[in-house]
Amino acid sequence: MFRHNIVRESFIPVDLEEPLTGQACTEMVIEIIKYIMYQKQQIPLSCDSLMKLHANSKPTDRNFSLMQNLVSSMYNVSSHLSSQFNIEDCTVKEILIVIGATIVSPKISIRLELPDSILNSKMHLRHQHSVRKALLSVMKSFCECSEFQDELAIPLEPTNTFILVNKKDPYKISEFFVPKPQFDLSTQKTASFHIKFNYIKNNQLNCNCDRLVHIYHDSDENNIVEKLKKCDSNVSYQWYQSREIFKGFKFLR
Repeated sequence: MFRHNIVRESFIPVDLEEPLTGQACTEMVIEIIKYIMYQKQQIPLSCDSLMKLHANSKPTDRNFSLMQNLVSSMYNVSSHLSSQFNIEDCTVKEILIVIGATIVSPKISIRLELPDSILNSKMHLRHQHSVRKALLSVMKSFCECSEFQDELAIPLEPTNTFILVNKKDPYKISEFFVPKPQFDLSTQKTASFHIKFNYIKNNQLNCNCDRLVHIYHDSDENNIVEKLKKCDSNVSYQWYQSREIFKGFKFLR
């Protein structure tokens, strides 16, 4: 009789010195995706190097379309993920990165549990809430986890990288993120990591963003009324899958 292998989810805590805005949170997630894809050999060069190479390439170049697809996917996921933090009453709890042929047959899954509170990017200036400190804390925690580094060192043939969002959205309408009500993380029997972001206790919000004068438009009130009509207050957290899938590739020779 065969015994099912139970895979323990490795836990990686990340302590953040400063609160994150929605935009900073998006940038942090995108940088983590880039790092993992490169380490798992889903792309031939670092993502930033590929973007620079793409910018200096011609459409007739052999690998141009492969790089173009990656650049477009990064842009689409980044812009739509950022918009999730600006939706009224929408709460994003977790981001899941899944590498494998499908989301139900992953080779590795990495769950990012976001902080309890995320600042509104519309109310806070980007230059006063840089993501650099957060990224330093992320990389420090990654390097200190030997299990994570050992897993990243195992090469993986180019395949798909999926992005899922666990959110509570009363509007239940999303053009980019598709609801996956049947998706269950507990059924996965593969390398799995849980990265939890925590704010350091007694951290203070050190910015002057509250002194900004925000412009009010008449259309804002109409948008709020329209949203309230579509809003469903009786909602729970649910997984949504990005329509955009990162395709791993190797350079054509």
